[in-house]
Amino acid sequence: MSLTKSQILAHNDVDVVRVDVPQWDGFVYVRSMSAAERNAFSQKFSGESLDGLQETMCVLTVCDENGQRIFTDDDVAALGEKSGAALDLICQAAQKLNKMDAESVEEAEKNL
Repeated sequence: MSLTKSQILAHNDVDVVRVDVPQWDGFVYVRSMSAAERNAFSQKFSGESLDGLQETMCVLTVCDENGQRIFTDDDVAALGEKSGAALDLICQAAQKLNKMDAESVEEAEKNL
């Protein structure tokens, strides 16, 4: 079935997964990024400096159960003070969900 413009724009296509974070004695939800968020993220970290990469990815992807972000861009520095191991877990899930992990990148390169 061919989709119409209005059907595409109305569809909620945000994926949400639960990620256990033992360092914080609980779990968070991680969501897929929009195309605009993903492009901005990729552009911001395409240079030599990766300062704030994990914190920014967490800001963009940690959400409530409905896929709404719980952090704002102003929270990047505060997240930089949190456990690196916790941020690693969240970023690994976010990279996989957003097809930004090494395996997904390799697969995309093969299909070009």
